[in-house]
Amino acid sequence: MAKRDLLFDENLSIAPKTLSGQLCQLLASRGWSCHSVHDFPELSGHADADVIAYTKQQGWALITLDKRLAYLAVKNRISVYLVLHEKQAEEGGDAEELTVVHLDPFAEVRGRTTYEARLVEKKKE
Repeated sequence: MAKRDLLFDENLSIAPKTLSGQLCQLLASRGWSCHSVHDFPELSGHADADVIAYTKQQGWALITLDKRLAYLAVKNRISVYLVLHEKQAEEGGDAEELTVVHLDPFAEVRGRTTYEARLVEKKKE
């Protein structure tokens, strides 16, 4: 199996005690190598553009909770995994669930729609 690298954005922890950390452990057991933005001083607390540029330079995929960052990364042709976090109240306490959606960059699509409107004066009779 080819090695696959994944950069966890700063809004996700890879600490084993967290839900996202458990996701990291699951991915590691399936051949992924998980990295955290917090492990790179040049990325932690920096602009989204820096995270995107680094991820692209390394040839890694990105995992994040941030929809805006996911959108920008896909536009930059980076494979992105968007995490949707949900909490639900249950009898024994709150339950948390993560859903991961793969956003694969695709060929550039260009489209243009133009609307033109003109005010037409009513003719006097």
